Parts: sequence; structure tokens; C-alpha cells
Amino acid sequence: MTMLNSSSDRTGNVQAMLRLLQPLDGAAGDPVEKKRRLLADLVRMIGEQIHGQPPRMTVLEAELHRLPPRLQQTMQSLLAGDSEKQVARKLGLSPHTVHVYVKKLYRRYGVSSRGELLAKWVAR
Repeated sequence: MTMLNSSSDRTGNVQAMLRLLQPLDGAAGDPVEKKRRLLADLVRMIGEQIHGQPPRMTVLEAELHRLPPRLQQTMQSLLAGDSEKQVARKLGLSPHTVHVYVKKLYRRYGVSSRGELLAKWVAR
């Protein structure tokens, strides 16, 4: 286990964590998503301090993390077996909007069907 050597190390780390909070002031967007990302960043930073290295993500988690938030939510719902209509209800979106997100996922992964998308995703 890596321990912090001095109070200056701890002060620097606290300042780094406080910098994470600054984008929340007056920023537009979903406040729940902002809080989720902030918490994930703080947990990552604390984990790095405790273990001396960043926690490891699975390949799927890393790939999912690279997607924009709504595409992440859409992909998670599709992986859970939800239809586009179910995804729309779950996320409070119109079916058309979800269809647009699904088409973006198709383009991103170079596929032309839902089965192909899910097979390619799971193969990663």
C-alpha cells in the first residue's frame, strides 16, 4: 500500500479533487450525470492514493466509459435486452431520439443491425 509522504502531498491531492468540483458551478446539463461523473472521478483518485495505481476497468467498461452519457445509457439498455421503445420509456425520451442514438451506435461500431452491434460489443 502506498502512503502519502507529507502534508504537501495531501494538500496537492485535495486541491486536485477540489478542481474537479469547479466545472459544476453554473455548467449546463444533467445534474445527476454531473454528480455521477464527479463521484467516479473522486473514487478513482482516492483509489489511486490508496493503491498507488488506477483501478483497472474491463475492456467493456472502458469502451462504455468512452461513449457520451446518453449513448452509454442507450447501450446499457440494449445490452440488457430492451427494445428501442423500452429504452425511450426508461430514459424519458422519444422513440425517435432513441432511434437516432441507436443509429449513432451503428455508425460508431460499423454495423448495420442490432444483433451485429450486440455481437460486436460482447466480442470486445
